[in-house]
Amino acid sequence: MLQTVIQKRTQSTLLIPSRFKNDYLEKVKPLGREIYFHFLIKRYSPLVKAGVFGNRKTIKVSYQKEEGTLIRKNFRPINSDWIELGMLADYLGLSKTALFTLFLKLDISD
Repeated sequence: MLQTVIQKRTQSTLLIPSRFKNDYLEKVKPLGREIYFHFLIKRYSPLVKAGVFGNRKTIKVSYQKEEGTLIRKNFRPINSDWIELGMLADYLGLSKTALFTLFLKLDISD
C-alpha cells in the first residue's frame, strides 16, 4: 500500500529591507509567499550551484546590511525549500535572509 507522507510546515521568518517592500508585495500578491519563495529557490539555486556567486570566503556568516528598516515576513515554506535555502546560504557564507534578499533583488531586476 502506498502511503502519502504529509510534512507539517513550520513558521519561518525572513527580514526584507523596507526599500524592497513594494516590489516584494507585488511579486507575492498573485502567488502567495510560499509559492514565490519556492519559485526563487528553483530559479536561482542553479546559479549558486554553478558557482556564479563564488563560495564561502570566511568562517563567519555574513548578514545583510540594514538598508533602512528590515520588515519581518512570516510564512510557512515547504520544508525542503527552507532546507535548500539554508544549505545554499551556508555554502556562500550568508544568512538565509541575506540570500533571500539577493534572490529577490535579482528577480526584481530580472
